[in-house]
Amino acid sequence: MKGIANIAAWKGLEPTLGWMIRKGTEKQPDAEALVVDGKRYTYAQLTDRLNRLSNALTEFGVHRGDKVGLLLYNGNEFIEGVFGITKLGAVCVPLNYRLKQIELEYIINHSDIVVLIYDTEFYPLISALKMKLASVKQYIAVGKESANGQHYEELLTASHPGEPEAEVLETDLACLIYTAGTTGLPKGVMLSHRNHLWSCINSMLREGDYMPEKNVIIPIPLFHVAGFQRFLITLFLGGKIVLTRSFDAARFLRLVQQEKTMATLMVPTQITMLTRAPNLDQYDRSSLTAFSFGAAPSGLKLLQEIHSVFPNADSTHCYGITETSATASYLPASEFRKKMGSVGKKGHGYINIELRVLNHELKDVKPLEVGEIIIRGPNVMMGYYKDPDATAAAFYEGGWYKTGDMGMIDEDGYLFIVDRKKDMIISGGENIYCPEVEDVLNSYEKIAEASVIGVPDDLWGEVVRAIVVSKPGEELTEQEVIDYCKAQLSGYKCPKSIVFVKTLPVSGTGKVLKTILREQYGKP
Repeated sequence: MKGIANIAAWKGLEPTLGWMIRKGTEKQPDAEALVVDGKRYTYAQLTDRLNRLSNALTEFGVHRGDKVGLLLYNGNEFIEGVFGITKLGAVCVPLNYRLKQIELEYIINHSDIVVLIYDTEFYPLISALKMKLASVKQYIAVGKESANGQHYEELLTASHPGEPEAEVLETDLACLIYTAGTTGLPKGVMLSHRNHLWSCINSMLREGDYMPEKNVIIPIPLFHVAGFQRFLITLFLGGKIVLTRSFDAARFLRLVQQEKTMATLMVPTQITMLTRAPNLDQYDRSSLTAFSFGAAPSGLKLLQEIHSVFPNADSTHCYGITETSATASYLPASEFRKKMGSVGKKGHGYINIELRVLNHELKDVKPLEVGEIIIRGPNVMMGYYKDPDATAAAFYEGGWYKTGDMGMIDEDGYLFIVDRKKDMIISGGENIYCPEVEDVLNSYEKIAEASVIGVPDDLWGEVVRAIVVSKPGEELTEQEVIDYCKAQLSGYKCPKSIVFVKTLPVSGTGKVLKTILREQYGKP
């Protein structure tokens, strides 16, 4: 597809999310846009449905700047929701359905959601929360039966498919995506239409002439920024998306064969699951030629696993976080084998995105010196919702965002991630922040103090291990501690193993020395 880089041609337009789906529809209205659960939608059909939703939300009194939540599995309703909401100038709030009830309650209330669109499978959760959600005025249920509030399909049928009349600017807030909170409270990352657009532009240019006939299978949750950006890019370019409601290795392989999908984006845990799928060789995977991954460090084993499943695929290792709209740096397929583990090369990154690595003196690091990665560009978030202090603390002068990730640039200019923000653990592609787990552990009456680290795991990449000091006279078992955590944390955040010690190593200022904990207890 020629001329993608001609950004100047867009001057005078307001390139919003609504504009992006209109461009995709104008290119080929009768082409397939989406395949999900055996249902197929053309661009014209998808646009008809999302416009109906947009107009229905208008009837509910949703206006520019209002927040609408999506508690949905991967499906056409999620994509319709994103575009239907943002076409009004309203703000989409994707919700992670894997979170505990107390976490979702906080996010829904903090984000001021006025309409909540949810899958009927979550009705028990919604029923338990309803009296605690002060801002939510209307509920829309997606599923065979409407358990509470308006039924999604009935709402669309009664609405009309005309383009909604609303003024939307590229600088308007488009969505709030909540990240795991390092202090126990999630933060709402504010991403504008412009942020999303530039993330898409960079991804398109990275992949070269991303032809409209390409089709992409997305097995990661759309509520994560990486999945979110992937469907935006594909629809903007007139491609086809194949969705799986949730990840299952056999179903994924069947869809690759059936739909002849050409590209995908996965987390390492899913790749490992594919290698363990029974009867792997019975599936034709030859169509898949582009493979992107992130969310965890890479290595030779991962590369071997990718190419054992998809022998024709070129691999691209990506680095990005929610605050940078999923894009920050990438290592192209041509360099992947040359610099295993690298996430990019100095001077060969995304357009209009600047990346530096600073030492403790706030000077650019020398080769092989470790420092903090900072990023500046039109993809960087507007700030944290209703948290001006956290927003101010997240930036250096001049608009440089502090990622908190520690990186190193080698003698050849290749970037490597050395450590993770706030000792974050990545398990199955999900971010786990240690303080949240530690707060739960330290609240147990039999525990004097505790700390957690990530340990390597063949399936999940990493899992949580807790190092625990019991109170004097108390006897603790591993299962007792794990069961206590399970009652208060999402399953993937719970420790999978416990090590009991007499004391934790601390620095002169009283901080736990996690480097020592990793050295002593960090092996599987």
